[in-house]
Amino acid sequence: MIEKVRTAVLAVVAFGGAGLWAYGMAVLQPLCEPGSPWWDDKTDLSYGARDVRWGAALACCLALVVLARGARSAVAVAGVGVVVWAGVDLVLDRADVGGSALLPLLSVAGAVVAAAAVGCRRAGRAMVSPDRHVFGVVAAIAIPVGLAVSFVTSGRNAEPELVWAVLPVVALHAGVGLVVALETATPFTRARAMAVTVAAVIWVVALAIRAVTTENMLAWLWVEAAVSGLLLTGIWWLGRSQATPWERTGMTFAGGLMTPALFFGLLFATSVFDLLSPLTRWAGSVPGIDGDVSWTTAGLLTGLSLAFGALTTRSDGSRRTAPPASTATGPHHARAGTRATAPTRT
Repeated sequence: MIEKVRTAVLAVVAFGGAGLWAYGMAVLQPLCEPGSPWWDDKTDLSYGARDVRWGAALACCLALVVLARGARSAVAVAGVGVVVWAGVDLVLDRADVGGSALLPLLSVAGAVVAAAAVGCRRAGRAMVSPDRHVFGVVAAIAIPVGLAVSFVTSGRNAEPELVWAVLPVVALHAGVGLVVALETATPFTRARAMAVTVAAVIWVVALAIRAVTTENMLAWLWVEAAVSGLLLTGIWWLGRSQATPWERTGMTFAGGLMTPALFFGLLFATSVFDLLSPLTRWAGSVPGIDGDVSWTTAGLLTGLSLAFGALTTRSDGSRRTAPPASTATGPHHARAGTRATAPTRT
């Protein structure tokens, strides 16, 4: 993948995620509070702005990890950043900052992301080659979370502002998945790049249709969860050209069947065990009519389960050690081999 295009896409995702988070806090969140139009309409996702914000923040952090090419230092910082960001989100939610905070939030979030991007860019340049293990985890999180965010609607389209905030967040996660797929493709070819791009576009369009439709919602949920799992399987295949038929069969099963089962099972668990209602109450709001279900949390847990369960099994190509320059294949390996054999300055 052309380096400038890759960097540009990741920058758009990172800054776009920060901007959508600020918009969700300043503009969407007030619409979810008691007494607002959404609340008075008794919709079943009166607290959906939180899922949009969390999905946008996750897209931003994942993009920074990919920008660092999976450097472990960036992974650690991103993990801490997610926790800190969630804490800041709760504090601001409790403070009811409102629309007047949009510009300050955009400024602060943009500055923090810019500083983090500079550090991640430097860490990425120090990497001999991308860490495919980390990239596998990133893809396994991005696709289910994008899927989850697309479901943040009431089924009656009673919250038009929420629907049109959902679609950009889905696109951000698709962008992360696209870059990961092209970065890990072995070997890298134009045909593969085109196939992955078309698959990502189809995935976004399918989720967009579901986000604005009010018919057969349950059927759409299951179909799109299965399609998302198969897309994730395709990304796994691209980076593991030496996978055996048994491995490919297992990953297809995990992608197409296990993804919907995990996602809806974890979604049900968050509702039954009422995991997020304490956070909702602490933020000064009232748990939603549907038991305060968090789609984004279910998507994140699904991605982590898939990542550590099956989709990130190491292969010979997943290590960060560069191959010899004479045997390197693909643009990433070529760069890695060149840098690995560069003479040391004296």
